[in-house]
Amino acid sequence: MEEKKIPSSFFTPKQKKVWDFIKDYFEDMEYPPTYAEIQEFMKFKSVSQVHHIVNQLKIKGYVTNVPGIARSIYAKDPNSNIVRSK
Repeated sequence: MEEKKIPSSFFTPKQKKVWDFIKDYFEDMEYPPTYAEIQEFMKFKSVSQVHHIVNQLKIKGYVTNVPGIARSIYAKDPNSNIVRSK
């Protein structure tokens, strides 16, 4: 699947870093990261910071998830389907 480049101007720097992490983690591990893994990567003091950024990305259409299901955060192109799935 060809990956589309999304201009970084659509993201804040933290949003871009989280989005890239979610996308890259999935490509490397073949499953999405947990909120705790994103928190650790970003060096946030609480997982609520992750929730805030992920919610912003969901509103913008750059991530999707299944509420109540662990490891269900997927980076996506808002004009397409999930960026990468195996």
